[in-house]
Amino acid sequence: LPSSTMLLALPSSASLVTTTPAAIRPVLRPRAQLLATRTALGPADLVSEPTSTASGSAAFSWEANWYPVMPTSYADPVRPNGFTLLGKHLVLWKSADGWACVEDACPHRLAPLSTGRVTEEGTLMCRFHGWRFDDAGNCVEVPNA
Repeated sequence: LPSSTMLLALPSSASLVTTTPAAIRPVLRPRAQLLATRTALGPADLVSEPTSTASGSAAFSWEANWYPVMPTSYADPVRPNGFTLLGKHLVLWKSADGWACVEDACPHRLAPLSTGRVTEEGTLMCRFHGWRFDDAGNCVEVPNA
């Protein structure tokens, strides 16, 4: 991996954080080692606790854990970067406040936002009807409305 920062995605909420490759190494270890080294990870929210099932055993939730997506040096900061994680289509882009990630579908007609563009203000614009979204996925402009 390059020595740049890495983007991590949380599929259940389409959240995104940046970290260094050194901080990711524990995430790539087996789950038992991961829980044992939790304090070495830094932010506690990088690791989710296992949930209990009806039988009392711990169940692993794939969507409640962080996954490395790509080094920031690989992501194009001037255009949307579409990718798939655990079967979910997501898009990341460089917003005014840093890297952002949302589901890769415009709520208007479900067009892929990854085919849109990043505006000068750092919002993500759908290429079909021009709807614009902020880094939290909120629609901030609907043209002709």
